[in-house]
Amino acid sequence: MKTPVMNSTNPITQNVVVITDSLYKALGLGGFMIIVPVLFIVSGIFSILSFPIYCVIRNKNLEKEKENMTL
Repeated sequence: MKTPVMNSTNPITQNVVVITDSLYKALGLGGFMIIVPVLFIVSGIFSILSFPIYCVIRNKNLEKEKENMTL
């Protein structure tokens, strides 16, 4: 059973499909262009914040090693 909407020779339907397909591709690319910089920024923030924590833990471990060496 064919309806006018299903008919591939209907130019209005073809235009709607082309428009929605191009919008989907444009929004997908736009989403990708937003997500990637956000991920870079978030990973940069985490790396900047994790470095002082690493230094504090490292200093505590060095102090423990010095105490163990003096005993």
